[in-house]
Amino acid sequence: MLIVEGEPQLRKMAADRFIDSGYRVFEAGNALEAIAILERGNDITAVFTDIEMPGETNGLSLAAEIKTRWPHI
Repeated sequence: MLIVEGEPQLRKMAADRFIDSGYRVFEAGNALEAIAILERGNDITAVFTDIEMPGETNGLSLAAEIKTRWPHI
């Protein structure tokens, strides 16, 4: 599970929830960090993202790129 959220407190809260549910969690503060994590090939099968994030790429654009580059997610 990759959690992408610009607000550290919200990201931590979401991560804790998914960890408590048994997921292995990776965290990113923006879309560029998320892409870097995905490029490392960490066996991520799901992404939980905010729509409005810091940087030029929002959550919808990130989701579109993930769908193109990693269609199994």
